[in-house]
Amino acid sequence: MIISPSVINFPSYKKYTALSPGVLVNFSPPFQPAPPAGNVLAFGVPSYLTVYDITANNCKVRLNSDANSVPPGDYWAKITIFQYQNTPYFSFGEFNYGNVVSGEFTVNITITDTFLLTVSQESASFNWEIGTVNPVNKSIFVTSENTWNVTKTAAWVLLPTTSGSNTGTFQIGVDTTGLTVGIYNDIVTVNDGVDTKTIAVSLTVTEPSTGSIFLYINPLLLDFGYSLGGTQPPQKTIELNASGAWTAASNQPWINLTIAAGGSGASIIPIALQNISGLAIGEHFANVTFTLGNINKTLTVKLTVYEFVTDILTSGELYFCDDENMIKVSSGRLDTFMQLEISSLYKSLSYYFPFSIPYFNGTTQKRIGSAPKKLIGDQSLVGFAQASLFSPYPTINLNIAISELELFTKNLVQTQSINNVKFVKGIKPLDNWISDAPRKIYATKTAVIYFSIITNGIEASQINVAGAIAKTFNFTPITSDLLTAVIPLAEVGALAVGDTISIEVLENTLEVTIKDEGKDSSIIYWANKWGVWDSVELTGRVIINDSYDRKTSTVRKTELQTETKLIDVTKAIDYKINTGWIHTDAEVITISEMLESKNMYLKTQNQLVKVNPTTNKLVLFDTDNDRREYTLTFDNVIEL
Repeated sequence: MIISPSVINFPSYKKYTALSPGVLVNFSPPFQPAPPAGNVLAFGVPSYLTVYDITANNCKVRLNSDANSVPPGDYWAKITIFQYQNTPYFSFGEFNYGNVVSGEFTVNITITDTFLLTVSQESASFNWEIGTVNPVNKSIFVTSENTWNVTKTAAWVLLPTTSGSNTGTFQIGVDTTGLTVGIYNDIVTVNDGVDTKTIAVSLTVTEPSTGSIFLYINPLLLDFGYSLGGTQPPQKTIELNASGAWTAASNQPWINLTIAAGGSGASIIPIALQNISGLAIGEHFANVTFTLGNINKTLTVKLTVYEFVTDILTSGELYFCDDENMIKVSSGRLDTFMQLEISSLYKSLSYYFPFSIPYFNGTTQKRIGSAPKKLIGDQSLVGFAQASLFSPYPTINLNIAISELELFTKNLVQTQSINNVKFVKGIKPLDNWISDAPRKIYATKTAVIYFSIITNGIEASQINVAGAIAKTFNFTPITSDLLTAVIPLAEVGALAVGDTISIEVLENTLEVTIKDEGKDSSIIYWANKWGVWDSVELTGRVIINDSYDRKTSTVRKTELQTETKLIDVTKAIDYKINTGWIHTDAEVITISEMLESKNMYLKTQNQLVKVNPTTNKLVLFDTDNDRREYTLTFDNVIEL
């Protein structure tokens, strides 16, 4: 099948700008017959791309907002279109079941960074005692890639400069003419056409202090940050010095004044927060007014409520280690990082993996999968002697704690946990079939058949054989997320060449057609991408070679004579095995998958040995070659 266009070059994307429109990708010829909705799937799609509106004829692909979260650079993705058939389809002269790889197309995109609008401070606080000169203007530094303008509302706020471009500065001042004692607030807005930033401006007007009557507080601004649903920020303190009795009051209920009055002298006053869980996302301001006679001093408290958004895994659900199982966290805070703690008890051993991950443009993420894959490890080969039904290995259950901590204090800001997240090796299959073998194979009557399935927690106790011979193998009931079935065909009965049987476990069926016995019979067992065992039968010629490696040492006996001594001899064994006739393209793909395994056994000449494949090339298709057989080579991993 031809996919057009085969290469899509999206225009260079600058972060946080308008996304490119979707591109139509056509399948020629279309899938025949047209598959049911949802049975054409796209694989290899990175997080920053979306493939949508998939039909039997075409699909669309577009860039999505996740492109704002990836580092700048050139990106390349190869996307594969699969059609999954629920009914048999006719291919290569016979009916088959399973997946059809329709074709691939490539997407190229260059992502460049955008310098988002920033301002050097989010508040500007002024204090003025009546009768003194106006406070000095405050300079605000702006970073942007665009032109920007500055606006305000209150008449007492002065903006000597109201526009600029790229990196620049502007000033905020105050005009105190005619103002009386009190607290004044306004918002200055900076807008560059892409983003906006606000600066909270406050002016506290007080009566003048005298030499004998005074009230001083420091600082005049406290800044709190709070992640919605998280831990309440710890209290902060101010220094107060007064000539007499003083009182304090707040204009907002979320300020907790544990000390609201005092006497003369210097003291430390705590300012705490309360009842903040119901506040909306954004900036909130409160004024705490300290009063001594006619003197008023105002403390401005700024509280920024940030949204803490998590895209996490689901407790109790089964995940696959090689998928993109991402934990994503978004926060508007600039002073925090994500701490990820993964723990597990697997095969009676405890494991703990901590990660500290910074935010990038307000988002951080961590792929979960490499740690459980390592803990699961390789499995021993079992069950090949007789018909069996067993769990190849238990799932690993992870407990994951996601925390947001302040950068410098390590104070806990927010935390969320998920327990009992189950993992197995591999990628998520299209259905419950987790074997590299196709659903229809050809084998001799002496072959040993392996296949594995996802059970979804359903209890299993039988292997059912139907067709030329009907037979049921009964076992002790077993409940496991993974299940491997082993069926030596010799145990099924007197099968003849041309007979077809179906082998079924929990409605997962493998069809086997009996073929002629070849020159020899060999079976390869290998651990596939899911970490479970598969088998394939080879019926061609077997050649076993011994290779000898001798280690010697030469010493000089006299000026004219040397002597060479034999120190050691090692014997390596290698195997050259012809597959025999391979009936279907799907079985050729199985052999290709098998050669990628790192855990493999070969049974030949009534011996079972662990081997490494040394075949470096497998021709999957050759127009001028009507023979479908291969010569495979292996080395024994143990030298004698």
